[in-house]
Amino acid sequence: GAGSGEIDSLEFCPRSGVNMNFAGGGNQVTLKEDINNSEGWVTVRKDEEGIVTTVRCGSVGEDGDCAAPVYADCDECMESSEFACYCSPPLNIFGSGGCQDDTDCTWTLVSDIWNGVDGDDGFYGCMTEVEGVVNKGEPNLKTE
Repeated sequence: GAGSGEIDSLEFCPRSGVNMNFAGGGNQVTLKEDINNSEGWVTVRKDEEGIVTTVRCGSVGEDGDCAAPVYADCDECMESSEFACYCSPPLNIFGSGGCQDDTDCTWTLVSDIWNGVDGDDGFYGCMTEVEGVVNKGEPNLKTE
């Protein structure tokens, strides 16, 4: 939830689009991607000020990352339509729940594919109807 420090670098929630977002706010971006046919890379960065950015790109540089976004400060970062940004003062990533109470603020990457059975308010918010594909609240998980 809000202030947790959760970074949903790329997700299909609501499942009508491809989104880069954060639990609890920030500058969240819906990509102009075909949810059924897209490919690319995602790079998540944290700068010295605790500003976290998420960038999606079609190809990466020699370092294996998408090009770094350019912004002067939190306000400018929050206005971007090209990349997602989390820096809502005073709760930048260092002020989140994941970095308080003498914790080490270590990041952990977790893939959280939902099985479509049950979940919290976020789960129900994501289970939107996709016309011609799946009704609201129904799972649509297919594997090959």
